[in-house]
Amino acid sequence: MVPPPQDADHKGNDIADPETVNSCEKAPKNVPSKLWERFKVLEKKTDDMTRRSTEKRTKYMQKSLMKKVQEEITLPEDRDILRQHDVKFGPPVNNDTDQVNRKRKSNTSIDPSTQEGPSSASGSSWENIKPYLTAEDHLERPDKDFYKPKSGLEGQITSAIKQGEFSKAEELSDQLSTRELGSKVSKAFDAHRFVEKRKEQEDFKKSKKKKSLHWGRNKDGKRKATCDDATRRHNLLLQTR
Repeated sequence: MVPPPQDADHKGNDIADPETVNSCEKAPKNVPSKLWERFKVLEKKTDDMTRRSTEKRTKYMQKSLMKKVQEEITLPEDRDILRQHDVKFGPPVNNDTDQVNRKRKSNTSIDPSTQEGPSSASGSSWENIKPYLTAEDHLERPDKDFYKPKSGLEGQITSAIKQGEFSKAEELSDQLSTRELGSKVSKAFDAHRFVEKRKEQEDFKKSKKKKSLHWGRNKDGKRKATCDDATRRHNLLLQTR
């Protein structure tokens, strides 16, 4: 006679794993079991999303910090010291020194006057636009966001947070900040163009104004006669007649 399997009862039904049974918490009173199970599933999903978002953010911070360290520390001696503390720089020391020497040679061979190009032009234009980024801040009230209706993107962020999709909410938040910055930069360009145009108009008006003629004086110290004096005398003669 063949003995029955250990993981099934005499009726052929599978026996539940005791670990899963113990892991399931009992539903509170006056709470349906299906609703409680649904709540536990959503809670587990939220915990997983939070953990993934935290891990993603940690990896991004590690990557950005490592990139910054690699850009700031270029001397082989300093890199050797950091390698002793398990800081990885990728290429060995010899390659690093060769790259540094190549960079130095290329920098010395290039004429500084030839480096001025689109990058310098964009930097100068950005310096001209910078003061106008906060041109409309005085028009904004501190409580304007309280009465302002939410945009579609802000509503998506709120719904994503409620559903526990934190990575999606983070991406949407980045999109919203990028859009707000783009709008502010566009307004700054408009303000800069308006100021430049008004300045050109004022300069044009000044150049069109007639200069007043300063009449000199005779050797005796008397003022020279002008056309206005002749006109005034003619009018007086007409009045006396």
